[in-house]
Amino acid sequence: MVEGRESQELQWVNLKQYNPTNVLPPNQVIHHALKNDLPDIYAITNLQEISSDKFFQALKRKVYDGLRLIQIREKNLIKTELEALILRIKKILQHTNVRIIINSSIDLAYEYELDGVHLNSKQLHELKYFPKDLLVGASCHSENDLKVAEEKNADFAVLGSVKKTLTHPDLEPIGWVEFNKLVNNSNIPIYSIGGMTDRDILSSLKYGGIGIASQRAIWAK
Repeated sequence: MVEGRESQELQWVNLKQYNPTNVLPPNQVIHHALKNDLPDIYAITNLQEISSDKFFQALKRKVYDGLRLIQIREKNLIKTELEALILRIKKILQHTNVRIIINSSIDLAYEYELDGVHLNSKQLHELKYFPKDLLVGASCHSENDLKVAEEKNADFAVLGSVKKTLTHPDLEPIGWVEFNKLVNNSNIPIYSIGGMTDRDILSSLKYGGIGIASQRAIWAK
């Protein structure tokens, strides 16, 4: 029998079937991240600031570089335009291991057989239950948001803004110290968001996150 250094019994388990409440709370974050195979970069589309051609060129480059998780977030598109975008992205990514998440729309996630849905902070509080057969992310801005996301079994959260961002120009950034404080009081995997670039991945990991969520810098090069 294999034992730990302090004589604890060790065993191999299936991460997707194991009950995470059997481990200490700090280790539940690791369990969630491993179970859902969450990468250190969570890309978010941004067609309102980049042309369609440039976006799809950048998307193909990022897939080649190892992109594994993307959120379709295009609030300015009408439904038919959004559906056309979903289909085009699906076609490009069909033979890759990139998972596709749609912002806010659980119905579209099911209709187009996407991998998950990203809930805004309003949905986070209003929905009684989250879909169990979709990967569920949630936008959080406070300790209470993170608590609700954890209680409703979100698979991961996005927390910020850590730095100044054009998406929320009037919002005072929380900074890395506050980000770390909030992350340490939560037991779900958390991405940092707000002014994030590749150079912030190590900072996110240092301050307790699992990586960055990026809407602008991710497509800039």
